Amino acid sequence: MGKKQEAEAKAAKKAEKEAKKAAKLAAKKARKAEKKARKAEKKAAKAERKAAKKAAKEARKAARATRTAAAAKAPKTAVTAKPPAKVSPAKPKQAAKKTVKKKAARKPLRRARRAVQKPEAPSAAVAQAAGAPEVPADPAAPAP
Repeated sequence: MGKKQEAEAKAAKKAEKEAKKAAKLAAKKARKAEKKARKAEKKAAKAERKAAKKAAKEARKAARATRTAAAAKAPKTAVTAKPPAKVSPAKPKQAAKKTVKKKAARKPLRRARRAVQKPEAPSAAVAQAAGAPEVPADPAAPAP
């Protein structure tokens, strides 16, 4: 009886070992499949982004084409070219001097304009000459 039990125990141990090995292999295969699925998902996302980018590019291209077509159809209006700026960028100091001079020239004009806009109150001497009663300088002081 002892030998039979020993053989059975050995067989059970062997079967257990085989089952363990099979489980390990199955887990490995499952991990591999998961990895493959993730990779495929990533690839699909990348393809989607690429397609979206391409579509956007095409849309821009189409918009550009319609703009140029519209511009070609539009009646040509005489566009006068702007005269080039008189100040050459090579001499910024001179340009600055010019602007300062221009401002100085405009200053008296500005002063005159301001004087016209808000006339100052006539001085006391002018008011007295016109015959207005004398107003004391300090209204709080008692009359003499």
